[in-house]
Amino acid sequence: MKTLFYFLFATCCFTGTLISSADWKQERDTASRLRTEAEQNPRTAPYRLGSQTVPASPELCINIHNLDDRVAAGLKQAGFKTARQTVYWYLYEKTTRPGVYDEAALKQLDKRMALYRKHNLTPLVIVHGNAPGANFSNREESYRRFGEFMAMLAKRYPEVRYFQLWNEMDVAFTDLFGARTPKLPMAERGKCYAEMLKIAVPMIREANPAALIVTGGMTDWNEFPRGIYENGGKEYFDILAVHTYGMPMPWAFIRRGVELRRLMDRYGDQDKPLWNTEFGVSAEAMIRAWGIPKEKPLEYFDNGQASQLSSCIDFNRKAKIFSKYFIYAWHAGSEAPKDLREKLSAQLPGINFDDISFSLAKRDGTPRKFLRELIEAQKKSSDAPQGSQLDWRNRQLTMNGAPFFPIGLVFGRSDKDMQRAKSVGMNSIHQEYSIRDVLPSAPDKIDEAGVLRIRDLHETARRNGMVLFPLLTGHYIPGWLQRLGHPAPADPNGKKIGLWFSYSLHDPIYRKALETFWRTVAREVGDDPNSALFVSWNEPAYGLDATPAALAVWRTAMKREYGDIGKFNAAMGTNFRSFAELAPPKTPDENRTFFYHWFRYNQQAFADFFARQRSILKEEAPGIRVTGKHPVTALLGDALYCNDIALQAATQDVYGCDSYNGSLLHYRDAMEAARSLSGGGPVISYETHAQKGLPPLKGEHAALQLFTQIMGGCRGIFFYCNGDVPGFGFFNDKAMPPEVREKLTAFFRLVNTHQKEFSLPRAQADIAVLLSDAASLHYGSDPDPAKRDEYTRRVSQTYDLIRNQHFAVDFISESQLPEKLGNYKLLVIPSRSILTDAELKLLETFVKKGGKLLAFGKAFDRDESFRPRPVPAVLGLKQREPAPWNRGQMRLTEVVPALYPYFPTELIVQEPERVNPVPMEQSIPGYIPETKLEKHLQLAANQDAYASIVMSDDGQVVYCAFDSLYSTELSRLLGGILETGLGINRELRITRPGSTDEAVELLAAVNRQGTEAVLLFANSGPLAGRWEINAPAEFYGEWEDIATGREITIRQGRTLLELPRWGYALFRRKASGHPASR
Repeated sequence: MKTLFYFLFATCCFTGTLISSADWKQERDTASRLRTEAEQNPRTAPYRLGSQTVPASPELCINIHNLDDRVAAGLKQAGFKTARQTVYWYLYEKTTRPGVYDEAALKQLDKRMALYRKHNLTPLVIVHGNAPGANFSNREESYRRFGEFMAMLAKRYPEVRYFQLWNEMDVAFTDLFGARTPKLPMAERGKCYAEMLKIAVPMIREANPAALIVTGGMTDWNEFPRGIYENGGKEYFDILAVHTYGMPMPWAFIRRGVELRRLMDRYGDQDKPLWNTEFGVSAEAMIRAWGIPKEKPLEYFDNGQASQLSSCIDFNRKAKIFSKYFIYAWHAGSEAPKDLREKLSAQLPGINFDDISFSLAKRDGTPRKFLRELIEAQKKSSDAPQGSQLDWRNRQLTMNGAPFFPIGLVFGRSDKDMQRAKSVGMNSIHQEYSIRDVLPSAPDKIDEAGVLRIRDLHETARRNGMVLFPLLTGHYIPGWLQRLGHPAPADPNGKKIGLWFSYSLHDPIYRKALETFWRTVAREVGDDPNSALFVSWNEPAYGLDATPAALAVWRTAMKREYGDIGKFNAAMGTNFRSFAELAPPKTPDENRTFFYHWFRYNQQAFADFFARQRSILKEEAPGIRVTGKHPVTALLGDALYCNDIALQAATQDVYGCDSYNGSLLHYRDAMEAARSLSGGGPVISYETHAQKGLPPLKGEHAALQLFTQIMGGCRGIFFYCNGDVPGFGFFNDKAMPPEVREKLTAFFRLVNTHQKEFSLPRAQADIAVLLSDAASLHYGSDPDPAKRDEYTRRVSQTYDLIRNQHFAVDFISESQLPEKLGNYKLLVIPSRSILTDAELKLLETFVKKGGKLLAFGKAFDRDESFRPRPVPAVLGLKQREPAPWNRGQMRLTEVVPALYPYFPTELIVQEPERVNPVPMEQSIPGYIPETKLEKHLQLAANQDAYASIVMSDDGQVVYCAFDSLYSTELSRLLGGILETGLGINRELRITRPGSTDEAVELLAAVNRQGTEAVLLFANSGPLAGRWEINAPAEFYGEWEDIATGREITIRQGRTLLELPRWGYALFRRKASGHPASR
């Protein structure tokens, strides 16, 4: 990559000869000062990439020129997981005709990208090299051509996440940005690059919404990036990249990294990562800086490379300046000019400069010193005791390579506690230790007795064969901290906020004590292989923190984000004179834009707190695995707890929660929400209990409450609690009557015996229900608590409208739309959902690509600032308005013939609308000759004789002009619309014998991994029942219930199933049960 060889040395040597000692000293001192500053103030806040929060911990990566099986094996041995792969534009677009690509060359590229998939490597695809006819004089046309080429690549390789646009474009490799002709000033070159970003990046994002844009690696770290920022380029890249060559190379690595990071922060880009996509040390560079070695030249070059690369890595691990940093290169031949290479070869006979230029490995694969040290360090890391041996590849938990479903009790320290839990089928224990164990008497005095208790807990669990899930409780406050009298966290109105937080999470003394606690735990037991996951906090819920410490942090963050108070005021509609005067709104209606921004900030700050905790734990114990224990409030409507599942999941290795509710369907739905919004992986419930409705507690219902959590995606359950304590103790006969304990024990033993079947992940759904975080915040922060579920109850009921018809359904939030929307065939939009203009564009693209929408009344009727918005184009309606004549509800009276089987009689809907109405003078109750519904098919009409459900002529969008509230009759009708109108198949069809109506009382789920599948059924009703199950051909054959051993056979797509009241069954295929196995 470094064809301008002399330029490399000029970076730090300034001229073709060595720089003056005074200048050298200045460079050295600057690097030393910046190193100290950065290492003393390392980055702790995570980055944001798309919908993800990325920990600050850096990843060492590699540049490669060719990938094959041998190279891939070497990369794995050295611990590299991400590699930078060059794609030359001109090799694929070989003529001046735009969009004409060499298919043979693309097929070769297909093979190369297949190798990345084969070896589980993440590629950073760097694209550069002008196609014929692309030059500065026709740059706008060239930028469009380049954008079209990039869009083609992004669409062709949807699995590629990172695309880097050009290489060192500020000085070399292309003239498209004015580096050669007319040799523009550096800031002007940055402006031209910003122009290219504005043209090309929207094309890439439309082709692949999940793609992340990395700027070309720039060698200038001041004027060029300023040119990008000051000409509107900020919104058109996700990651900024720099190259840091020079001699000594660590000086450039440190100075460019620190100063560019600070420049990004000044421009409000503190949340974006900075990558170093090339840094390296060549023998030729060392010679040019320090002359030809007099003896042992190979050893001299190897030692010089190893020491400088190690210095850079040591700095970045401490300061965390570069999120990813790529050594150049695995193997790279000498890039010195031919005359210099010949001269050096004559002076150093026998030295092959192709093997010792920038290369870590020689051409034959032999590692040089630095690579040998890296491989050895990786081997030691692999051999050393790691945290847990837990894994969750392919969305299934495994422990030591075997399928794992943790089933356990909360609490248990002694041998007796653990053996008692083991006797009722448990394999795990969830036990806390706290800050009081470590710091009982003073902030800087670690208590050895407390540390010993922690070690003893881990040893007791190991000795008893119980997997430990320790809980790091920060809410048990030692006396010395209580005596300081710090204020409890409170909102702008002075109302106490949060659950299990005695002080503000921004309180510096509290945070320091917590960090000491976390570091001590990680150092002492973080590498315990018997501890599967460390649970971050007990049921953490927070709020809008307006304590002095929290406001100080917020004001600093706003100043960093906006830079100028005028820009802040313009964005928020406020009139503050300085950032020091900032005060948050006390109520939503005071200033909705400001309130929403303040709310989102607090959500992110709460997630950042746990990201900081995880970072500290992993610094002390790199193998430690972290999980959470958040209350599942996504469907309950109180947004003021600031628990955003997607944000919190990004701070955990496996998402964890607790779950208390007496509703079987809520248990299922809440776990579906936790699973979907946390990324689709396994979810562990760290605290649940049998909830009773009408006394007495029924054993079958208690067990079914746990089973329905598994149906929703729960892949680990801890029952509250171990012991004989009144009220909750599992072994207390009053709290847990013997007949109930018997049913639960049978369930626990069943799960423990059949962990493989119970741990299988949910099958991929075709449908997603939108759960808008913006709508949750606006409606969920209403001053009247009774109104805070105005949105989320509609989401929950919308979900049940579809799920109870036995379709497989996920939830999806707006932050997940760019990456996950394309996985679904249908997006369902509950009433009162809110999206931004940019997010609505994603829906338009989804529909253009064949995706389908089912939307309900008042969907997208407000924007993210809660202002009324016109009906968006994606719904295909010209106008919508409340139903005339003050109709608060409406009867649907007729449907098209295809829907007759799903519409046995009229049904009632709430809050009706009228869409695209005729002029009012023609609107007479009972007689409306025609409703102007251009480009729409009418599916259902109402009592006032106009359409209530319409479908676009292309069959892509269905709009229900009423509220998305549940009724069994509406659920049945929507099931028919999905099946006959939108072409979406049910996961299973379940009816009672002799009926065609879907049996909503029998819950069902299909879990699968590869060719393995299990069928789960739960009778949610109080009466025994018999049902006919209709299944796709893939399920034909013989199945057995793991609980009872009974068998069913699915022939010609059907079978019969009987279950007692509140009964459940999990069927697995018999060994000879599949037609293909006979």
